[in-house]
Amino acid sequence: MCVPRQGYVYLAQGIKSVVSVPVLASNRINDPSTGEEILRNGAADMVTMARGLLADPDLPNKAQEGKSHLIYHCVACNQGCFDSIFQGRPATCLVNPIAGREAEFKSRPAPEPKKVLVIGGGPAGMKAACTASERGHNVTLIEKEDRLGGQLLLNRLIPGREEMETVAVDLINNLKAGKLEIILGKEADERLIGEISPDAVVVATGARPVLPDIPGVDGQNVVQAWDLLDGRAGTGEKVVIVGGNAVGLETALYLANQGTLSAGALHFLMANRAESIETLTELLNKGIKEVTVVEMTKKAGQDIGLTTRWTVTGELKRLGVQVMTETRAVGITPEGLEIERKGSIVLLASDSIVIAAGSRSENALADKLKDLSAEILVVGDAKTPRNALEAIREGFEAALSL
Repeated sequence: MCVPRQGYVYLAQGIKSVVSVPVLASNRINDPSTGEEILRNGAADMVTMARGLLADPDLPNKAQEGKSHLIYHCVACNQGCFDSIFQGRPATCLVNPIAGREAEFKSRPAPEPKKVLVIGGGPAGMKAACTASERGHNVTLIEKEDRLGGQLLLNRLIPGREEMETVAVDLINNLKAGKLEIILGKEADERLIGEISPDAVVVATGARPVLPDIPGVDGQNVVQAWDLLDGRAGTGEKVVIVGGNAVGLETALYLANQGTLSAGALHFLMANRAESIETLTELLNKGIKEVTVVEMTKKAGQDIGLTTRWTVTGELKRLGVQVMTETRAVGITPEGLEIERKGSIVLLASDSIVIAAGSRSENALADKLKDLSAEILVVGDAKTPRNALEAIREGFEAALSL
């Protein structure tokens, strides 16, 4: 995902300039307009798409019919394809749960339309609502926030992870094109659900971040990673992150990149030879934050896919982020984080402590609905906190079962 779209077109362009046979451009071409731009500019004679068609086999038809806005784009997350293949499993896709299981799952019209209520507008809820509506059910989607997307939106500020927001955008576009009701900014309680009187309820209420039991965790210098990534909070110059999971490492990327050169600034300065290559390299690799990650286990980022983890750890190293494994947070003071490592307790001086200690299912509503005479299905993080691939798959399968 850290490879920009059209990132390797220059290679095809270079080959095309010295040969007389047709040349095809490949890699990170995931949209018809992107392919057309390459052909229009003369950089290549044809383009290839692989993962783009795994994500949406109907991509050519949607483009031809003027429905490009309904394409489910590959975002190069590699979670379903390369990560699966490298573990000896069949390839599938984060945005296309049918991929690799076409004979097992087919989205057919429902034998009997039902009134379906989906609670939660994250990836699991949106996919459930889309699929149920496509099958002919009468669907209402309720989201307590004033926007759809859930945790997918937390990626939009993380360098190299921004395209995860595209997953949300594509689902939203398909929701808006369907025949269903979307209610934002309203919490689904027992009274409201009773008024709707659904035949089936899909509970996709997601998860909430965990606040670990560390003395001083309620201090003014403490912030949750989710609040930081959502733009609701900031940090000081010297930051310690508690938790070396995917969220912790990606938060470190976000912080460590602050103050580095943007792609646009780099292009301007390099094209005008405003700075030396050495200076530009230094400005690319050093931001304005000093970031340290503290992780209890022997290895950080264990919940990151095989084909992505090395890029994340490489970027952290390039940006000077210190990752301390087998290190336990034991206390928080106004001066920083107290840690236990190799039998000794020391203080990591810091201005801000960021908590990235995992998440806990938000599913209390499901228990309250047990006496409801409707089918209750719990999906995504509301069932067990995992990744977007699992959430979208469960939302899809829940809608197929209705």
